[in-house]
Amino acid sequence: RALNRYMQTLDPYHINRQALVHHIIQLLSDSTLTTLRIENDQSANELIIKEILQSMVPLPMKSCENIGHLLENLAGNDTRAISIIQKYLREKKLSGYWEKYMPVLILFATLLLCLLIYLVSSGYEV
Repeated sequence: RALNRYMQTLDPYHINRQALVHHIIQLLSDSTLTTLRIENDQSANELIIKEILQSMVPLPMKSCENIGHLLENLAGNDTRAISIIQKYLREKKLSGYWEKYMPVLILFATLLLCLLIYLVSSGYEV
């Protein structure tokens, strides 16, 4: 929770993403994952997973996938936690595609609008 509170105070455009990834990976070290799996407290593990997913918002998809594997490892056989992780990764991938192709879509729409304005102003009947 401390990580999430700290993340909320930061400007998302000025976060050191590599340091954040490194910190999350340290939190999900082998020894930590082993301890959490031995305790087998699904509600605590789910809370940890949700907190880490929330702190992953400013990270690129590739980093999220790497951390996602660690989180799935933590979830073990908990299908609900695994579905939360997979849903987050799917949404992250879709938003990544949207951010990647949005400028092309805007350019295409602008060109189409300019062509339409040109055709209307030149007396061409549509």
